[in-house]
Amino acid sequence: MRRLALGSIAAIAIAACGGEERQGAPPPPREATTSPAPRHDPRFVASCRASEPTRFASGLPRVRGVAIAVGDTSQTIVVDGDAGAISAIASRVVEGATPQPIAMPGSEGLFALEAIDGERFVVITRGACPEGHQATHCLAARLLGPDAGVRSEPAIIELPGALRTVRVGASGETVWIARTTAGAQPALDRIVAGEGSLEVTTRELGEGIDAREQATEILGLAVSGGSWAVLWRHGAAEDATSGVVLSTQLDEHDVEALHEALVLESFQWYAGALSVIAAFEFARPIFVRIGADGEVRGDVRAVPPGEAPPQPFATRRTAAIVGSGERLELEVRDGAGDAIAPRVAIEGAFVADVARRGDSFVVAYVRRDGGLVIETRDVTCAAAR
Repeated sequence: MRRLALGSIAAIAIAACGGEERQGAPPPPREATTSPAPRHDPRFVASCRASEPTRFASGLPRVRGVAIAVGDTSQTIVVDGDAGAISAIASRVVEGATPQPIAMPGSEGLFALEAIDGERFVVITRGACPEGHQATHCLAARLLGPDAGVRSEPAIIELPGALRTVRVGASGETVWIARTTAGAQPALDRIVAGEGSLEVTTRELGEGIDAREQATEILGLAVSGGSWAVLWRHGAAEDATSGVVLSTQLDEHDVEALHEALVLESFQWYAGALSVIAAFEFARPIFVRIGADGEVRGDVRAVPPGEAPPQPFATRRTAAIVGSGERLELEVRDGAGDAIAPRVAIEGAFVADVARRGDSFVVAYVRRDGGLVIETRDVTCAAAR
């Protein structure tokens, strides 16, 4: 494995609302689970407002989790109520409708919900493995149509143990899961949707590195078409023998200068290379572009506070649910991880999820109103006056 030298990074490091990312150890698979507290610039550049609520279901007896995903032509909400099953509801279902039950073998909770190819969805749960599988920990995935109806039998992903960290991404008809587990190498799962089936393949990461006895962490996952890239750490950040590795379908490289990076605020393929904004503990985030060949392209620079990050992240917006109990709020951040506006309260919600819809976000949440109800609110952000 060739070492990637980025000495310049080490020196720097001592418009419309966009999409959200999913990352962190489940549940929930959202970026707020592992990101450090965002840096709040007192000069907020935007204000965000929530619409009046739209109710999709009421009278539910129990809800442990909720997830929402938005495709080109439809929207689906999935509710986790009881072990071994979930319920799904499409956006065009009328108020008071009963969510459609879906059996998920061994399910102990929601793991992810991803929109694929514009109109279908892949829902994934975590839990015990069904009969016939030797592993004790598994993920189960099913394909849903735009009407929230089931389109496939369950696809099972055996895990070597309980998950430690994970990142999830989708591109075209494929969902990707980068994950780490104690005592095992990091792995990348590829779930491809067919007409009425899901096909799963798994690839072990870290060729030439024995990471089984080390702590491992997925820092970022970038997918575009059939191209993928995973940045992951083996060993503790403060340990000189640890490292950060860039794995792609072509090769793997040790990224020495990202050794102390806390989190990747932004990470994606752009113009034939990987664009990265990495956050460090005692410095502003840095921006760097890395080719698939492991070479740095262009300048490496810090992202100053109050300035738009470089392309492709200049207008990027991510959203995260923060808080606990019935005091949940939505926080919108820019590509460098800075909050761009005051938080938006989600009144009465005790569990919530957020997804992108056009130039805004849509929040799905559960609150108490007699029984339990599922509602959504659109959140739009505009330049502050």
